[in-house]
Amino acid sequence: MPLNYSRSKGIPKSYKTTKGGLPAESGPFLGEVTNNVDPTRAGRLQVYIEYLAGPDKNSKDLWRTVSYISPYYGYTPQSAPNPTGPGTFIGNNQSYGFWGTPPDVGTKVICFFANGDPSQGYYIGMPIEPGINHMIPAIGSSKKYVDDSGSPYYAGKEKLPVVEINNANPAIRENPRFFTEAKPVHSVLAGQMLSQGVIADPLLGPISTNSQRESPSTCFGISTAGRPIYSGGLTDEQFQAKLASSSLQPNEVDVIGRKGGHSIVMDDGNQKDEDNLTRIRTSSGHQIMMNDSGKTIHIMHANGQTWIELGEEGTIDLYASNSVNIRSAGELNLHADRNVNINSELGSINMFAKRAMSLETGALSLTGTNSILAYSKSMIGLKSDGALNLKSNNGGWGAGSGLTLEAGCIKLNSGGASDVPKTQEIPKLRLPDTIFEQDKGWVPEPAAIETIVTRAPTHEPFAERGKGVNTSTSLVSSAEEVALEPKTADAIKKAETTEIKKIDKGDYEAQASSTTSVGKIPSEKVTSMVAQSSKLVDQKSTEISNTLGVGKFGFDAVELETAGFLKPGTADFFLKDATADISTVLGSPSVWSGNQGINGVSDFLNNEAIQDVTKTDLFNKGLTGLQNAGIVTGLEDESSLAGLVSGASKFGVDAVKKWTQGAGVLGETLAGSNSAKITRGDMDALVRGGQFAVSLTEEKISDAVQGFSTGSGGVTGTTVRTVIDTAVQTGIASEKVNGVST
Repeated sequence: MPLNYSRSKGIPKSYKTTKGGLPAESGPFLGEVTNNVDPTRAGRLQVYIEYLAGPDKNSKDLWRTVSYISPYYGYTPQSAPNPTGPGTFIGNNQSYGFWGTPPDVGTKVICFFANGDPSQGYYIGMPIEPGINHMIPAIGSSKKYVDDSGSPYYAGKEKLPVVEINNANPAIRENPRFFTEAKPVHSVLAGQMLSQGVIADPLLGPISTNSQRESPSTCFGISTAGRPIYSGGLTDEQFQAKLASSSLQPNEVDVIGRKGGHSIVMDDGNQKDEDNLTRIRTSSGHQIMMNDSGKTIHIMHANGQTWIELGEEGTIDLYASNSVNIRSAGELNLHADRNVNINSELGSINMFAKRAMSLETGALSLTGTNSILAYSKSMIGLKSDGALNLKSNNGGWGAGSGLTLEAGCIKLNSGGASDVPKTQEIPKLRLPDTIFEQDKGWVPEPAAIETIVTRAPTHEPFAERGKGVNTSTSLVSSAEEVALEPKTADAIKKAETTEIKKIDKGDYEAQASSTTSVGKIPSEKVTSMVAQSSKLVDQKSTEISNTLGVGKFGFDAVELETAGFLKPGTADFFLKDATADISTVLGSPSVWSGNQGINGVSDFLNNEAIQDVTKTDLFNKGLTGLQNAGIVTGLEDESSLAGLVSGASKFGVDAVKKWTQGAGVLGETLAGSNSAKITRGDMDALVRGGQFAVSLTEEKISDAVQGFSTGSGGVTGTTVRTVIDTAVQTGIASEKVNGVST
């Protein structure tokens, strides 16, 4: 492509800028925006260039019009010119490219004039005003802030989003370290984050991302200007109404501030690798956060009432204040390798299938605290290939026109009826919630949700962020089994000859099903491990003794501390005393932490479900300890893992390590006057018990339990948030931000 070059020879010697005429010099020139309203909607500006116009900034005749240059722009040719009508989709031009918001009045711009022609002026960029770039590329936060609203919701916060420094104050403006000066809180953004519950969240809330944080900066991004705040305090609706009625006054439309715009930032983080993230946030607060520092991907609605997060522990958490709705025009498949837990707090669980519904499981347990009803318009059938037992305190049987009983022998009031065992209660957990408190905002509320689920997302701030449920999964194929260290394998082999009390199928079925797995050990085998642990102790769940310990598993004080039920240091402080005993020490409510509503030993003894959950929790903690100590990887065979985990959960990882090394004495229990040496035989029994529990499940139980109206139309305003919205308004320092009532 041929190129034609022509070069200006500069300003003629006879030319004087004060005498008028046309300059031959192209620039660039430094100008100041005096008008950014372009009737052609092409982003043109009128600028005052002191070099060309002299000192009179207000002389509009000397303002120069400069056009916007996009870094990328193009359009298709008009393929079918039509001198009449609106044209056609294909025939008309089609433009594409980058568009930037024209700068506000008063902003400095760099301009030039092509070939020295004043009618061919362009602006190519805006130089950074010294000190006025803290809000670029996004509204950054600061630990040094002043809240001119006086809102109690912002008091004591570590950092808050802020605006620029007071550039009119020479003491601040001329300070070489102006970037360390306190700045006013950006009350609009702070209010959004207060409403969302992330105002104090270091991962999802105020971020340090700004171009003044360090030099050279590690931030990259862009933000729009945001909706204007007018000098007359007009809302957008009021502005349009006055404009339509020609009653808009010039002194009402000066832009005195902005509410904050949309932003896209990519930040490589500070020196501490904090705020290493990519964030997309709209002006109202809709946000997509991909935070490498926090290892999370989080999507949140502007009002905070809906969010979803992909967590580092392999969790997908979803919260909605109204409802979670899923529909498939085809099939809907839900599969869990472990448990499926569903809890309805205040309502009911309803299921409907127009054709048929099938339930298949190894053991079906139905419990109705008030009643269980079954109805059919035609027939209800009950069939058992074994026994069918019915038992009640009283009852009746009405059969209408006839009743047939057929058996080889029918006994009436002779002999005892077969017993029917009581169903096991589903273990309940108390999980944290959040609550909006006056003058504080959203705060965690410990143990507020009573549920059977093991994890329940809440309104932000979610207390369980960065954690997972008490289960472990392996992304490695089960075929990739890892061998034990020779010393460990040898110790396990020797333990196999230990004689112990063993569970049978009846013990397994009597034990409440476990709700979690332990590493690669699935929940049905964990259930067997729990039953076997209880068998070795041979004590009722409601009993405590100085020799056996607490409850059905004989927990000692160290185990209860590890599980979080006793205050830290209880065992070491009280039960090293040779005159103390566990019954007396644990009989004091002062040593209990209140975890999951357990405030004393009687609470614990009267809650068998909590004891089962505690045992499983200790199994998982034992596995984690064994992995951290390098004794196992978690990929060994299930039988060996179960044995080692059983030992570690009771006597600790150090005892297991000494056991694998051949020691005879592994440690000492802390039980006051009943303290005793932990012997190799004690560990052998636990390891053998864990092994046997898994083998029983595989050999004798697996085959028995395995086999291969019109809606509302939608409603709005379902979430009451008056208190929250009022709280946000208290943090807005100027009434002009959201409009002055007229």
